[in-house]
Amino acid sequence: MSQQNPEQSVVGSTATHSSGESLSPGTLFTTLVAIWVLCVCVLIEVTNFQADFYLPRGEVNEFGDLVPWRVLRPERAMELGITLSDAEVARGRLRDYMALGLLQYPLAGIVLLISFVQLTGDRHGNSLRLARFNFGVALLALMLAFYRGYLTSLGG
Repeated sequence: MSQQNPEQSVVGSTATHSSGESLSPGTLFTTLVAIWVLCVCVLIEVTNFQADFYLPRGEVNEFGDLVPWRVLRPERAMELGITLSDAEVARGRLRDYMALGLLQYPLAGIVLLISFVQLTGDRHGNSLRLARFNFGVALLALMLAFYRGYLTSLGG
């Protein structure tokens, strides 16, 4: 009969590995949020590529104000008999994804702070690797969010 190694089981809400190191629920939650932030970041960047790099927006009117983002929905375009290009359809999807992009500001900021605290603490092994991963993802997401101007690109 084989006995189960107690170090390889899940005890309570803390995952324990064969190395004896346990991952806290906070580390696991932060990693899940970082993965979500990364997925949203990739989704927006791929859609921005399909939209002919529409972000960051720079369309201004004669007064120097950012022009409102007007998107004709594909359903409405079909009703009007207008054919939209692939880039115009992607711009519409990009506009829809901006709410997710706006969530990146607070979520990536929270992940950045938590992972920074974890990096400065006494961490080893998987906890340290996850903290590095989370920090890198959050930093990348915030840089792209500010560079692409998710908030300012929405216009008036």
